[in-house]
Amino acid sequence: MNHTYIEDFQSMDAAKTYVEEIIDGYKPEDILCLFDIDLTLLEPTNPAAKYVNIVKHKDIWFKLKKRYACFSPAMSGAVALVYKHEVLDQDVFKLLNLLNDRKIKNLGFTATLNVEIEGKDLREIRYQQLKENNISFEQNFPQQEIILNSVKLLGGTPCIYKGIIFSHGNGACPNKGIVLPEFLKLLNKKPKCIIFFDDNFDNLLDVNQHLAETNPNIDFYGILFSKAKKMEAPEVSSEEFEKIWEDYFQRESLCCKKSERKNFNSLS
Repeated sequence: MNHTYIEDFQSMDAAKTYVEEIIDGYKPEDILCLFDIDLTLLEPTNPAAKYVNIVKHKDIWFKLKKRYACFSPAMSGAVALVYKHEVLDQDVFKLLNLLNDRKIKNLGFTATLNVEIEGKDLREIRYQQLKENNISFEQNFPQQEIILNSVKLLGGTPCIYKGIIFSHGNGACPNKGIVLPEFLKLLNKKPKCIIFFDDNFDNLLDVNQHLAETNPNIDFYGILFSKAKKMEAPEVSSEEFEKIWEDYFQRESLCCKKSERKNFNSLS
C-alpha cells in the first residue's frame, strides 16, 4: 500500500528543502516529479487576471459569466492562456536544477485542453509560454507527442506533448487523476515515488486516490503550492476589472461560437 503525504508551501525555496529530503530516500530513477502550470509555475502578468483580484471582484466576475452564458467554461480556461504569463516564484529554477542535476524525471502536468481554437494549438501556446520563461520539460520525455487514446473524454483526448502531460480537463473535471495512471503505463519502469506540485488541493486528492487504486506501491508526495492564492497583488479598481474582463469575454465568446460552428459543420 502506498504512503501518502500532502504538505502546503508558499515558497519554492521551502518546497525545495522538503523535496531534497524526499529524494534522498529513493534512487533517482525511481522518482517522478510533476508540476502543474497555472498558479504553480506561472501566473498572468495582468493584475486583473491574478487570482486574488478575481476573488476580490468575484461579484463582477460571476455577473460577466452569467451575461456571457454561451461562453464555454472549458474553453474559457483554455483560451485565457494566450495572455502573457510570468514565473510565479523564481526559486523554482533552483528546484528544477536540483532535479535535473540528480537526473530525476520531471514533467509538466496541466488540465489544458488538447484542442485547436481559431487555428491555435493550445498545447503549443502552453509550451511556448513556459519556454519564454526559461522552463522546459522537453528533454525529460523522448517522444514529442503521444495521444492517450485509452482515455475517452468529452470533446477530445489527453496527450503528452513536449514533456507536458495535457489531461484535457475543464473547470469541473481537471481529469488529472484519470490520466496519470494511463501515462504511467507508457514508462518502461514505473516510479516508486511521485512528487506532484499543484495549487488545487482537490487535484492532489484526486491523483492520490487514483494512484492508490491503480498503483498501490507508489508513494505519493503532494505539494499544495498556495503562494498565488495567498500573496498580495496590485490593486485593481472595480471599473478597471470589469472593463478588462468584459473585453475578454466578448472577444472569446465570439471565438467559441466560431469554434462550435466549425465543429458542427465538420460533422455534416
